[in-house]
Amino acid sequence: MLLSACLTVGGVFWLHRSESRDWLNRFRQRAETLSPLFDLRCNNAAADLASIRVLFENSEYVSTAEFEHAAHSLIAGDQDLAAIEWVPVVPGQDRTRFEQALRAQGFPDFAIHGPTPGDDAPADAECWPISYITPLEPNRVAHGFDLRRGPTTTSLAHARTTRGLAISAPLRLVQASDSRTSVILILPVFRRQDDVFLGWVQSIVHAPVFLRIASTEAQRLGLLFTVEAVDPTTGESRALHASPGIEAAAGRPHHSAEQEHGGRRWRISVWPDSALLAQRHTLRPWLALLAGGFTTLLLALFIRATSRRAREIETLVDLRTRELTGTNQALANEIAQRRRAEESAARDLLILASVRDAIIVADNAGRISFWNTGAETLYGRTAQEMLGQPLFHRFTTEHPAKAQEVFVSVAGGRDWSGELSECSKDGTPLRIHVNLRRFLDAHGQLAGTIALAYDVTRLRLEQEAALETERRRREAQKLESLGVLAGGIAHDFNNLLTTMLGQASLLRLDLPAASPMQDNLAAIETAATRAADLCQQMLAYSGCARCALRHLDLGALVEETARLARASLGRDARLVLAIAPGLPPVYADSIQLRQIVLNLVTNSSDALGDRPGTITVTTNLIHADRRLLDSSLLGAGLPEADYCLLEVADTGCGMTPETLAHIFEPFYTTKFPGRGLGLSAVLGIVRSHHGTLQVESAPGQGSRFRLLLPAALRLRHAGPAGTPRPGPPSAARPRILVVDDEPSVRETARQVLQAGGHEVELADDGQSALEAFRRAPHDYAVVLLDYAMPRLDGTQTLAELRRIAPTLPVVLMSGFSEEEAFARFGPHGPATFLQKPFPAATLLELVRHHLAAAPAGG
Repeated sequence: MLLSACLTVGGVFWLHRSESRDWLNRFRQRAETLSPLFDLRCNNAAADLASIRVLFENSEYVSTAEFEHAAHSLIAGDQDLAAIEWVPVVPGQDRTRFEQALRAQGFPDFAIHGPTPGDDAPADAECWPISYITPLEPNRVAHGFDLRRGPTTTSLAHARTTRGLAISAPLRLVQASDSRTSVILILPVFRRQDDVFLGWVQSIVHAPVFLRIASTEAQRLGLLFTVEAVDPTTGESRALHASPGIEAAAGRPHHSAEQEHGGRRWRISVWPDSALLAQRHTLRPWLALLAGGFTTLLLALFIRATSRRAREIETLVDLRTRELTGTNQALANEIAQRRRAEESAARDLLILASVRDAIIVADNAGRISFWNTGAETLYGRTAQEMLGQPLFHRFTTEHPAKAQEVFVSVAGGRDWSGELSECSKDGTPLRIHVNLRRFLDAHGQLAGTIALAYDVTRLRLEQEAALETERRRREAQKLESLGVLAGGIAHDFNNLLTTMLGQASLLRLDLPAASPMQDNLAAIETAATRAADLCQQMLAYSGCARCALRHLDLGALVEETARLARASLGRDARLVLAIAPGLPPVYADSIQLRQIVLNLVTNSSDALGDRPGTITVTTNLIHADRRLLDSSLLGAGLPEADYCLLEVADTGCGMTPETLAHIFEPFYTTKFPGRGLGLSAVLGIVRSHHGTLQVESAPGQGSRFRLLLPAALRLRHAGPAGTPRPGPPSAARPRILVVDDEPSVRETARQVLQAGGHEVELADDGQSALEAFRRAPHDYAVVLLDYAMPRLDGTQTLAELRRIAPTLPVVLMSGFSEEEAFARFGPHGPATFLQKPFPAATLLELVRHHLAAAPAGG
């Protein structure tokens, strides 16, 4: 019995120990399946973030819509994600501009703040605001939160330094409405082009959702577990997750394992639940104890049978465990492969969809199968509208037959590149550059056509604008050159006419009044005077015409001139005046402005011919900006200011572009020859008044001339000085110094003055005149000074004469206008002005006037 009892007791203890060992082995095998599930979950979440990171690495700018589109796609494919966020690095000096940009994108209340909205984040060298959140609700409270003030700064810095995944410690989010714990997964973003750090993309996962698969598996296996984040420095831990009912688990965990993820150690502790724990001990040892009382043999047989059964059970458990482990591993591998394939496909689609150029793909039948965001932006048509439509209808050139040849050629393997004129959905004309090529499938068969298109409309418009600007510049240079040429010819012609008039006057003085030659000389003087008028027209074209400037009411002048012009209009022509009230005055020559109005109205009347029509004369006040001035004739150097507008428009036959290019050339006309300077004189008058001119005309659409004159512009000039009082001449006869570079003018002036009883000395330029004057400054009573001369011109010579003899009378001789001459001399101008050409009597009268004003005897 003792032996039987010992055997029985020994058998009971052996059974108890064997069951405990078997149970512990099964428990450990089950517990070890949780660690790979946690590892797989972390890797999948990192892969999700990597697909979002690609969007920022490959694009200069990612809009809110593009981010939300990509984020929604990921959240729809992985419902464990609670939110996806974009956190850029914003320099402190760019903070205000960054906030304004986010407000312009549809977030009017966006501001960078602290842990709570309204808590303004203090200024710093840089800030890390949450800029994009998908979904925005219920995460709006975190929108704009500066993470430099948050609990994840260490994790953000770790991700930035290691350029890899970082996982925050378990925390409660500021936007969370309950007490549940969440974890944030963070990936840094470096721009692929230049490796510049841009910011972070991060995803938020609530702990129960994050560990949902592990919780489900643990519940199926009868396990309770906790996941804790362990501080590697202090060893302190913070719980991320605990299974429901974990409070009932007593003592230390039956299994514990640690692993590294996202720069943080994670400890997984496992306990058996009550059901699994109850399986640790059975009634078999106690039954064996009761059965042992019967017989030793039966006990021995029972022990033997029990041991065999235990081994069989152990073998079955091991087999089942290995099968379960293999199944789990195969399932994990399949999930990982599928995830990688989906991520690759999603990444490729995201890259293609986010490219700003239009990318369009058509299948073998020519039907559109892919239409990216760039194409939607370019054409204003969504992918839903275009998918299934023929690609040939999208890219039709001006010649459809040619377009068909292009598509056939591309299908045959020849790439095509060119520009097409198209329209967007709203009818806006576009100029599109298109590249077409075919693509093949994995078997080398034709799979379709891919088109890359981008908008060159703005580039072409800028090129056309540049060509137009260059054309206007060349036109202005041509007109300016013609003006300089006309002014030079008029100047030399005036010198010749001065000689002709002077010599004719001398002959008339020498001949008796009854001489028959007096009529011939009068005819010569008349012809010279008419030639002088033609010179004035040429000077008007060059902008140097004789002007009598004063403040004028432009509206009153137009109304007065219109009364005169109505008499010369055709029978069926109607003249309409649109005079704006209250215009400021213009500082101008009334005769020349009347000439402009009469010329333009007469031209409009000629354009109407015998047909009925309307001529409209308009005045107004407008502000001319730089763009308007640069697009006008003579406007490139004028300042932006208010200008008085004089516009003459007609409904006549209009002009062709070829005619329009020549209308301001001297003596150019579409009528019979011999009509004079015409519009070229108008251009010269506008130039002399510091104005500008625009012309619009087309065949059959009439013409429109727009003149802009400065409002209330006062020209600085010095009027004729008072009669000077020269020092007393040393001789009894008054001595006159004549300075002119033209020999015929000098000689004519000498003969006229000597005939008037004056002593004359000649100088061919300013330098010679000053040398003669310095030798005997008190010997000269009057100086006749030409304006344009070599070496020293009239301006420099007069300044030196004023320094030597301040009161000496100086008479300026010039073919330019009196106003322009005095304006060029400034405050110390000549005493009087003598317009070339001049008759002998005018010269003698002017000299006598200055001599009579001198004191007798000095």
